[in-house]
Amino acid sequence: DYLYDKGEILMGYTIREVSEILKIPVSTIRYYENLGLLPVIQRFEGKRVFTNENITDLKRIKKLKDMGMTLKDIKNFNQLYSKGKLSFEQKIMILDQQHTVIIEQIEELQHTLEIIETERLKYSNIINKNHTAIICS
Repeated sequence: DYLYDKGEILMGYTIREVSEILKIPVSTIRYYENLGLLPVIQRFEGKRVFTNENITDLKRIKKLKDMGMTLKDIKNFNQLYSKGKLSFEQKIMILDQQHTVIIEQIEELQHTLEIIETERLKYSNIINKNHTAIICS
């Protein structure tokens, strides 16, 4: 879309268009903006105007969220990123930390799954014993 500001043509997207492009709910985009995860979004006639750069920012946030990062960690990452102070080594360090967090979560979930499977087996055995007892009576 093209918007006009003081005779100047501005290219931008509405929040709804960005939502459709990125498959992110409008409410989530607003929430990210309110948390300061996004730089200030330009406005035209009171409505947000998203640039390609804003879409790139949202894609990065989405990717970091998909990696399991907290919004606080994403905000810290973005602050370093936007200042150009994030070296490749720092990015690797952040990703290594997140990798460790995810491995720990997987281990916790595996333990939880084992508990569920044990309980399920226990109840299945009770049902089978009761069923056998009824047939043998």
